[in-house]
Amino acid sequence: MKPFRFALLSLMAFWLCCAPATAATPTPVAPSAATPMPAGPVSEVEQYLAIVRKLASDEMEGRAPGTPGIVRARDYVAGRFESLGMRPAFDGGRSYLQPLQIRLGMDVKKAALSVGGGDAKFDARAGADFNVLGFSGSRAFEGEAVMVGYCIDEPTRKYDSFAGVAADALKGKVLVAFRFEPQDAAGHSRWTGKEEEWTRAAGLTIKARHAQARGAAALLLVNPPSPDKEAGLHTADSTVGPSVGGMPVMQISSALLARIVRAAGRESPAAAIADWQKQADAGTLKPASLGVTLTGQADLSPRMGTVHNVAAVLPGAGKLDDQWIIVGGHYDHLGASGQKKPDGTPIYLCGADDNASGSAGVLTLARRMAASDKADSAPADRRSVLFVCFTGEEVGLLGSAYLAGHLDQAGIRVAQVAAMVNLDMIGRMKNDQAWVLGGETSAGWAAHVKAAAEGSGIAFRVGGSGAGGSDQSSFASRGIPVAFFFTGMHKDAHHVTDTADRINGEGAVKLLGVTDRLIASLRAEPERMIFVQPRGEPGAYLGIVPDPSGDGHGCAVTHVQADGPAAKGGLKDGDVIVGWNDTAIASFADLLAKVGQAKPGDTVTLKVRRDDHDLQLKVTLGAR
Repeated sequence: MKPFRFALLSLMAFWLCCAPATAATPTPVAPSAATPMPAGPVSEVEQYLAIVRKLASDEMEGRAPGTPGIVRARDYVAGRFESLGMRPAFDGGRSYLQPLQIRLGMDVKKAALSVGGGDAKFDARAGADFNVLGFSGSRAFEGEAVMVGYCIDEPTRKYDSFAGVAADALKGKVLVAFRFEPQDAAGHSRWTGKEEEWTRAAGLTIKARHAQARGAAALLLVNPPSPDKEAGLHTADSTVGPSVGGMPVMQISSALLARIVRAAGRESPAAAIADWQKQADAGTLKPASLGVTLTGQADLSPRMGTVHNVAAVLPGAGKLDDQWIIVGGHYDHLGASGQKKPDGTPIYLCGADDNASGSAGVLTLARRMAASDKADSAPADRRSVLFVCFTGEEVGLLGSAYLAGHLDQAGIRVAQVAAMVNLDMIGRMKNDQAWVLGGETSAGWAAHVKAAAEGSGIAFRVGGSGAGGSDQSSFASRGIPVAFFFTGMHKDAHHVTDTADRINGEGAVKLLGVTDRLIASLRAEPERMIFVQPRGEPGAYLGIVPDPSGDGHGCAVTHVQADGPAAKGGLKDGDVIVGWNDTAIASFADLLAKVGQAKPGDTVTLKVRRDDHDLQLKVTLGAR
């Protein structure tokens, strides 16, 4: 439920590799006709907003992993847990911090792009005319340049940039493609009708997978001429992600595209490019040779670093204290925007709603529940709670994926976790409407939400598989019922306008009141909710939880689902998939593409690296 991430939109299809799951139409749960309860004491709203303002302040520098700002945010969250007297979750109760290694960025060791074969030959300038993107493969390339419009293949919308082109016609070509998707005269998506709100098809890695699937030597992305929404070039660090089949991917400037078109002999490059966009917007543009050869090279290496989840424990009591509820939300965001204030200081993507609002919610619930447990009315039997603020969500759900795979570091086994509640973007509630996504992971969610929402005045819609979009996905993939509280997408997400002054504090605290009651009922109810495998659309699945971070040398398997196709084929936790039949697998994106192209019942040979040995395992894919 996030805006597309330049390099990691493929995570929205995460469960193509895992268990069968797609989001279904949520079931509405209407609010009670009773008089809506008040939003809570003004002091609680102010306390909540104070946390949001702190996390979304310039002091935190946009909370990007690897920056001093996220370290300050980490220590602030840990300090809040400590001020509540809550027990640290890790290192035997001695630390609030769970360290993990992630890829913080990409160092570009070599970037080259040359134009030849037309009326002129020249070398483009790295950093000015083009940039290698962070999910690019590392290798040299040479091929005929071909314009492919938006590089989109969306059968459900009857839109295909490659219609009428033979399957191998683009093999070895260097494809040039517009960013975004078909637009109207105002520059809004024809498919959403909204300003700066795009569908999954606009994702850069989605376009790259289309190019790679057609055998392209490389992909060059460029902003369409009208309107030119983002004149600057993205960097490798701003587009970190798994490479797509090792294929080089670059962004070029509009000026460089004009030079290429002129080198190809066209007298009016601007008119030609505008005409290509007009046809692409209408869906009538066919792949067209530019009449020049593009030669280049990309060579990147990952820059690793240590980041931290922050978590605290609220112990349970009685017969249920060895069972757990996890309450989480991510505290990281995207860092600097690249823009500057008049005085020259950076403008940060401060992420007030995404997700200072959810982190503040986790801390607010921790305070509420710690106080409730001290009351005489506290249930004698109640489950323990792990409150956690995740890192690395914006670069691939990395913090939650790590915690889900290393719960033992908090003294917890997966089998002990009864449910996970995720708070992400809860600060923009309008018209007393909100969503609880993940409702399909247990038949009990609708009833629990309805009871907890009684008298709140909030209309919740409950449903969905829980896959993709946010940190609950890391737990749903391990058979844990999940509920993702969310107040809706807006055009400020991932923009500098997602600021604290736009947060609906009263609405957020009212929603947290519902969440508090929901968790209280989950803690005390004798019977656990039963996990239900969400229904999926027809398609193949492998039955693993892959590591989306990767290092360009295969796709690591963090978890193999019991009795799934992968388990039956002999895969084990920790294996690294490096081949699929005769195709090398360099990354999570490569594996995702192969699963997406396969059919249920296909038997594939997976080349697997286990410790120091290479194995070949035959796996028959299951049906989603």
